[in-house]
Amino acid sequence: MSNRRADAILADATNVLQTDDGGDDVACDVKLRRRGNVTKFNSGDGSIDNPDDFRLIMEVPGDIKVVDEINWCGDGNSRFWFMPKILGCAPIGGKSLAVVRHTSNLEGILWAHEYGHNKGLAKTRTRHRSDSNALMYKKVHTNARRVSRAECGAFQE
Repeated sequence: MSNRRADAILADATNVLQTDDGGDDVACDVKLRRRGNVTKFNSGDGSIDNPDDFRLIMEVPGDIKVVDEINWCGDGNSRFWFMPKILGCAPIGGKSLAVVRHTSNLEGILWAHEYGHNKGLAKTRTRHRSDSNALMYKKVHTNARRVSRAECGAFQE
């Protein structure tokens, strides 16, 4: 991961938030940008498989951790679960998130979605939005871009 690639993904995530895609979507005036240079870390083995792995990675300096694999995630409320091959995990109300590299057309959506968890959205894995076109839907796909007015308010805090 380079500074240039991180900036491109953050620009894509910003575009997802700022574009009104119809329905209950709003153009949310938020700009995501990198603070500092992208660095590598050597904590763990690149895979999040249990609570200790997750804690170890979340303690690494920096806001976004790109890992090889996520098989375990916690919701920030002492509820934890095993979910093989997920693409991202972020503590609700946290300051950091972990993601797995994905296709370039989905990485901005993924990063914005996980940042939404940091901002307090979708407080448990069962409370993701039911609208499959919502950014905070349980699965990331090209049409999962809609942000409600209330969600926009959370992103802007």
